[in-house]
Amino acid sequence: MTLAAHTEHVVAEARALCAELCLTSRERDAILRAARWHDVGKAHPVFQDTMRRGVGEPARYGEAFLAKSENQHLRHHRAYFRHELASALAFLAHENWRRGPTSSRT
Repeated sequence: MTLAAHTEHVVAEARALCAELCLTSRERDAILRAARWHDVGKAHPVFQDTMRRGVGEPARYGEAFLAKSENQHLRHHRAYFRHELASALAFLAHENWRRGPTSSRT
């Protein structure tokens, strides 16, 4: 499954859930935004290498990012890699997140 198709499915499910709940527009927007960002870390080269090793015909997907593969028991070549962390870091970078002011040591 491609990452784009997976993301669209997740957003559609989130939208349907939001329609059933009494949410403010701000809450709904936050949920839909989270749905769009939740797996962006799967675009990372380490994750993509793993996904392409797990499909029978990787060429049929061309350059598309993959979200899932046929083989669910593969390990990443990079120890401890987590696409969830890559997703969070990508989101923070997109938001220009910075640590608070640092104290100067003299």
